[in-house]
Amino acid sequence: MARNVFNLPAVVATASREETIESCKRMGATHVIDHKKDLVEQVKALELEVPIKYTCLSPLPCPVNPTNHLIRYVYILGPTEQYLSAVGTICAPFGRVCSIVQADVRFYGTEFMSKSLAFSWDWVGSAGYHHTNLESYRTMMTALASLFEEGKLKLTLSKRLKLTLAGLKEAHRQIESKITVGKIALGVDEPGEGVPFA
Repeated sequence: MARNVFNLPAVVATASREETIESCKRMGATHVIDHKKDLVEQVKALELEVPIKYTCLSPLPCPVNPTNHLIRYVYILGPTEQYLSAVGTICAPFGRVCSIVQADVRFYGTEFMSKSLAFSWDWVGSAGYHHTNLESYRTMMTALASLFEEGKLKLTLSKRLKLTLAGLKEAHRQIESKITVGKIALGVDEPGEGVPFA
């Protein structure tokens, strides 16, 4: 979505295995770095910063080599606390950071404050606080369907299992192996043994 819908010039994803690196590239990442290594150093090595040309009007000393950080948006899908320090360093001033992983985060005295970074949570259940408007969901889902039909978005679904006790156990086994790529779906009409939950 970042690359093919919002047309961001650079999309940096993290992965550590060959199959997950390839998956990130298929999904639109322009760069893939290893989440098990130093993120700040890897981003610096990409040389995504570009010089800013401007006239300094301040009576105070101006920066000698100002740069424009291209990373303005960060979406955290892993342990939030683990990545906050690196994200604060990597992200451009006034950037936006969002996480889907619960955490007890502290921003006082960090680069989140000095750079005026915005932080938000991405919770599917949040819609309930706004007295869920079914028409807005219909509009959103219709727009998403169009993006999939146009090929601008791609599904991450990699495996389908029957919605049975055996299917649930197999899905958990695969997820716990930490080597899955993409999502696993469970469905009533999928092939497999046993009577599905209904």
